[in-house]
Amino acid sequence: MDFLKENSLYISLILGIVAGYPLVRNINHEFKSKTGIQVLLRCCLFTLISVVSVVMFAALESMISGRGFRYSGVSTYGLYLIAPVIMVATTTAAEYLDNVDWNSAAVRTMGKTYTYKVRGIYAADSSATGYSEIEVLYNPFEDVEEGTDEFTYIAWAYNYYIVNGTGKTTYSPEANCLRDQFCIMLYKLNGLPSVEGTAPFEDIATETSNTRKAIVWCYLEGIVAGLKGQPTVFNPRGDISRSQLAIMLYRMGGSPEVDITDLHFTDIASQTSNTKKAIVWCYQNGIIPSIDGDLFEPTKKGSRALLTEMMYQYDQIYHLSDELDLQH
Repeated sequence: MDFLKENSLYISLILGIVAGYPLVRNINHEFKSKTGIQVLLRCCLFTLISVVSVVMFAALESMISGRGFRYSGVSTYGLYLIAPVIMVATTTAAEYLDNVDWNSAAVRTMGKTYTYKVRGIYAADSSATGYSEIEVLYNPFEDVEEGTDEFTYIAWAYNYYIVNGTGKTTYSPEANCLRDQFCIMLYKLNGLPSVEGTAPFEDIATETSNTRKAIVWCYLEGIVAGLKGQPTVFNPRGDISRSQLAIMLYRMGGSPEVDITDLHFTDIASQTSNTKKAIVWCYQNGIIPSIDGDLFEPTKKGSRALLTEMMYQYDQIYHLSDELDLQH
């Protein structure tokens, strides 16, 4: 009994926290949104809990010690105010830990660094087969298999801030890429340069400021143009095709001279001369190495996986990412 009386203050605190924990936890769960009236209601509830806690702990302490409310021992009743803070902190931490997917790729690979040796083709010798190393920090995408070539390309683009996922843990590698999205990626790959000038496209006014800037930059650099016969129409939300991916990278590379005597692909003969040059140039320089056989399918929509691979292989020639910062 003496032990209870001597430690009544701390015992009452522990009992109060244990009793109040489920209530505060429930409030955390029900009102975890951080908008409007819910924030105000949550604050009011925590204030009420604090007041009730002080009274309850004081009553418990007085009952155990037999000294009544006049007791003014260690820290008096100011120590009781710590209890609600402990409840809020512990329950908030518990809510966070409950919501963590411990099997997700983001958690499993957190803090790890991967080093891959990947084949690189450089402008100095287009027939080179040497290997270069690339470090990627982590892979947050559960739909991208680690250790594959696809993983190398996507992780490279993600860690250099060139691409984002379609969700926190998804990249959607087989989804189609839009024309404005690829402009943004190329703009980021080039280090977000300043833009001075305008583009004639009338259908980009509703795009975000950053998207418009990326499209205008691509236009001023000669990378993109309006639709055929419609110079003031860009169609930013339209799906980008494989041939358009090749054309944009070819133009960004300076549109070098290309011998198109041997097209390699049997389904591009009907394309324009410039389109054939772009596709053949990309093929000859290893920018589209994953396409096997003699069919390029130029009108097929370009997937998010393909565009990251093409950008990666392009970067092996021009080394634009050398000037970029990795995510940390």
